[in-house]
Amino acid sequence: MKAKMSTQEFEQIYEKYKSTLYRIAFTYLKNNQDVQDVLQEVFMKRYQCKKNSTDRIYF
Repeated sequence: MKAKMSTQEFEQIYEKYKSTLYRIAFTYLKNNQDVQDVLQEVFMKRYQCKKNSTDRIYF
């Protein structure tokens, strides 16, 4: 069974997906501040979900 997600693992996921998710969100929202808010929510939910679980979750 895999241990819970570390901060370093989360940072790797963040770096891997942030640009792609930003571009997708900006296409819909057309406002940088709104995009930043959405990305913060997405990554926080992802982190909390994985932090509380030892199951493998794909982003």
